[in-house]
Amino acid sequence: MSEMVEMPKISTIKQTIEVKKSISENIDFNYENLRKSWDEFCLVKKSKGLTNQFLTLSNAQIEINRDNNNIIFVRFDMKESLEMFEEFKDEFLMQLRHKIRKDEIIFETQFIDRTNEKAKLYTNQD
Repeated sequence: MSEMVEMPKISTIKQTIEVKKSISENIDFNYENLRKSWDEFCLVKKSKGLTNQFLTLSNAQIEINRDNNNIIFVRFDMKESLEMFEEFKDEFLMQLRHKIRKDEIIFETQFIDRTNEKAKLYTNQD
């Protein structure tokens, strides 16, 4: 004999959705929160001895898209760093989404080609 499982009431489901929605709306997602989460993830990589991943994260430039704050620009000036980030970005993205309670966030990675920039000469005073 199988037991009957009671289905949740529609009103209960709606209430649960509203609670989750209000919780996610209460989290203020801004650059400071992003930077804090980013730095924490960097330190975790460093504490695990993952020096290359730590350096990759530390040297990245991050910015929240002004038009759509669900998009985080992650820029690298070395292709190797971009490729390494691609290997573990999903892990970080899941942690970030959970931490700030915003599932819509995505990373948009970019390579900044600095080969055309002029080399700067430094003096002893610099």
